[in-house]
Amino acid sequence: MARKRRPDVAANLLIDLNNFADKHKLIDDPYINGLAIALENKKNFPMWATTDPIELLPHPEGLAGRKQLAYARYIGIFRNILVFVPVAVTWEAVAKATAAFAEFVKNNNAATINFLEFWQNGYDILDKTWTISNIAQIDFAIVGLVILLSLLVSALHERGRIVRIKDRESIELERLSLALSIKLFLYSKREVNSASLNQDLATAIQDLTNATTSISKSSFQLEKAVIDFPVDTPLKREFRAFFNKLNDALKKSE
Repeated sequence: MARKRRPDVAANLLIDLNNFADKHKLIDDPYINGLAIALENKKNFPMWATTDPIELLPHPEGLAGRKQLAYARYIGIFRNILVFVPVAVTWEAVAKATAAFAEFVKNNNAATINFLEFWQNGYDILDKTWTISNIAQIDFAIVGLVILLSLLVSALHERGRIVRIKDRESIELERLSLALSIKLFLYSKREVNSASLNQDLATAIQDLTNATTSISKSSFQLEKAVIDFPVDTPLKREFRAFFNKLNDALKKSE
């Protein structure tokens, strides 16, 4: 029967790292490039094991929500300019009406018409485009458009903000998962020194202590079941001898 090939963890991790870099445009990041070379050549793992991928793995910006925020920004700029249009139109209308009224007074000295009345009627001298009622309608339409654009800017900005937050959360989960995979892979590649040796030894002792406690509990339960045997049989005596040896060994391990 052919033996199953063990998965190449380094190769799989290299694929995940390259996919992450390509997806988020991070191919020029020095940490990703250096680690990718080490994984490809399977070298310098002890050095990379001294780094913390959770801190050094770059944080991608994300592209989600950019269009909405860009539209909101451009529309906001147009709206801010449009706010001043009614003022400009009104003052231009005032200038046109004033010039036309001066001409009207010059040609009609006996007429008793005030400026507002002339501005409203025009008297065939002022173009109807610049009459006060027409200018008021134009200003009203522009102000209404400014209000609608303000609502649109707020909606686009809020939509873009929500999409960006969700995208960043998703990217951060992806980044953290990759960082933990790198950390787990490099953990076993650390250079042996007093600090790492003491840590591994402490872990082994803790595992042994947990196993000893578990065996002791199981032994006690089994011994109790043997004691409840109705008669003193050779099998019962063998079990007792085995338990005595097991208890002596457990006490020495403690």
